[in-house]
Amino acid sequence: ILDRFLSEVKAIADDVQPEAIDLLYWDTEVAGHESYDAGNRDAIVSSTKPKGGGGTDPDVIVDFMREKRMAPDALVVLSDGYMHTNKPKWAGFTKPVLWCILGNDGYEVPCGQKLVIKED
Repeated sequence: ILDRFLSEVKAIADDVQPEAIDLLYWDTEVAGHESYDAGNRDAIVSSTKPKGGGGTDPDVIVDFMREKRMAPDALVVLSDGYMHTNKPKWAGFTKPVLWCILGNDGYEVPCGQKLVIKED
């Protein structure tokens, strides 16, 4: 699933040509942060090193971005959706957010839009 997701991220990046892509691997904390630009974007699928794995707290994404003073133009979140979010924490995030949720139709996103990915 991660390879498919990252392949889509790369395809979107090829179309949109963003200055940078930041990948955050998170569970109950941000366990990994990778940055890609036009020079290394082609390696996003093959070079990524996922980290973490246990518990799910998407609020750590907001905390990490604030701490690092990151100001993305858009955010794409991949999760199974079995988590709780602090909606007021996400309320200040005004850029587009797409939540790609694996199979959990019932997850209510705190902001942005939800795309449910049906599992094969």
